[in-house]
Amino acid sequence: MTSSILISFFLLLIQEIKTLDVDLGGLVKQTVAGNEGVLHNCSNDQDHVLQQCYINMFISYGLNVTSLPSASEDPFKSIRYDAAGMCKTYANLRHCHSDVIDNCLNYNTFNAIFGSEINAVYYISQTAFLQFYCDYGSDFVSYYECMQVISLNDLSDTIYTECSVLEVGTCE
Repeated sequence: MTSSILISFFLLLIQEIKTLDVDLGGLVKQTVAGNEGVLHNCSNDQDHVLQQCYINMFISYGLNVTSLPSASEDPFKSIRYDAAGMCKTYANLRHCHSDVIDNCLNYNTFNAIFGSEINAVYYISQTAFLQFYCDYGSDFVSYYECMQVISLNDLSDTIYTECSVLEVGTCE
């Protein structure tokens, strides 16, 4: 009974969210249906700036690129494996010409740059991963690491009951 109520609630919530004009952190902006070329609302200069910000990010990881690599080359791979540095990298990307990043970092821009849905989806999903990890995921990782430290302690039963999600980042 309780699970069917929760399912109904989430289905209703999802329907309500779909009807809102929501900007999902600037990564995927709501757009009207129509020609993708018309929906791309950034200038060629802005596209070039956006590309250069990504190229600089890839160069900082040792990739020798002068244009955006395709999804098949997986240029984000080394960034994904750099748990210690990926958030600094993401912050640098977000601050690189932030006016352009804030306005042009979306599916339509990458689709216009590449002319390829696969590459557009790849760049948006990889950037969304960085955003999620750096804005929310690192708290989960810190909490998990905290729980690992506690489980190795002789007083783990006492400490475990004192530790909560609200204390994320306080475990040393």
